[in-house]
Amino acid sequence: METTVDWVGAIPTDWKMTKLGYLGRSANGITIGGDFFGSGSPFVSYSDVYKNRQLPEFINGLVQSTKSDQISYSVKKGDILFTRTSETVDEIAFPSVVMKTIPDAVFAGFLIRFRPYKGLLDPLFSKYAFQNAGLRDFFCKRDETGHSCIPQPRSLTEHARSSSAT
Repeated sequence: METTVDWVGAIPTDWKMTKLGYLGRSANGITIGGDFFGSGSPFVSYSDVYKNRQLPEFINGLVQSTKSDQISYSVKKGDILFTRTSETVDEIAFPSVVMKTIPDAVFAGFLIRFRPYKGLLDPLFSKYAFQNAGLRDFFCKRDETGHSCIPQPRSLTEHARSSSAT
C-alpha cells in the first residue's frame, strides 16, 4: 500500500492505515498562575517530557490543582505527551510516553496529551513509534529559512486529529 507521506514509504498490505484522530484524542495542558506552584499534587512539566522518551514514574514538580483539574489534565498509562511550543523549532513535538499512571497529576499547558482509545496502541510501541524524526517534521514543517515552524506550534493538536498513522 502506498502513502502520501514521503518518509513513511511502503506499508505492508496486512497493516491498517488510519488517522491519529481515530486512534485517540488530544488535549492541551493546564494553565495556572505561578502562585500555585511548589506544593500540592504532581505536575508534569515541559522539561519532564522534553528530557524523557518515557515519563518518569516520580515527578518532582508540584502544583495546587483541584480534583476537577486532576480529571481534566490527568496523566494515565498509555498517554503520549508532546512538547507543544518552544523557543526553537527543533524542540517542538518531542514525545514522552506514560508507562504508569501518575495519580492526581496534571500536565503543563506547554504540552499536548494524546490519549489513545483503550486497546488501540501499546505504550511500548508508542514509545518508539512516536520518536520518529519524520513525524516531528510532519507536525512542524520548516519555512524556507529553516527557522520557523509552519504551521505554528498551536496547530500540533489539529495535526494529531488529522494525521495518518499506521
